[in-house]
Amino acid sequence: MINTLQEAHSRVWTFRRKYSKWWSTPDALDSLRFAYTEAAEALDAHLRQKGGYARNNEREQDILEELADCAIMLLTALGPNYEFRPMNVTYSNPSEEYLDWIAGDVGASLAAYKRWEAITRKHGRDANRHIYEEGILLALGFIVNYPGMDLVPMIDARLERIRRKHVKEGHDGQDDED
Repeated sequence: MINTLQEAHSRVWTFRRKYSKWWSTPDALDSLRFAYTEAAEALDAHLRQKGGYARNNEREQDILEELADCAIMLLTALGPNYEFRPMNVTYSNPSEEYLDWIAGDVGASLAAYKRWEAITRKHGRDANRHIYEEGILLALGFIVNYPGMDLVPMIDARLERIRRKHVKEGHDGQDDED
């Protein structure tokens, strides 16, 4: 799992550096906020696929795509120089219930980040980032192990979609002139 996360992190940050002119990188807080909305969209897609409920609007969302978008934002929140270390966590019996854990861990990371930010501001020094990074890593582990997820190719596809949507035709990176 560590290798998958390292590769995904590298691809996200390579893309962000290359296309920063067209696709700006949010700070860690906003990255966690975006990740939270993507986790909620994955839950929404699950509920729509499950059926049995009247909805206000019809959407065709794919759970794996929403989870890949969530992972992109979580990897962004970790920053470009994050170093992955082995984790003592086992993800057994992959199931759709992982969606609840993902949403919960992303939400907990967002709240922990706000605590980290407040502590850092109050004491005038950088507090221990582990208070929010742990939740990010737990959520990423659930995403990597979600049934049917092949994270790196899924992230590649999502980043290509972003490139086609946001980068001007004929441009292929930040060194391009307008």
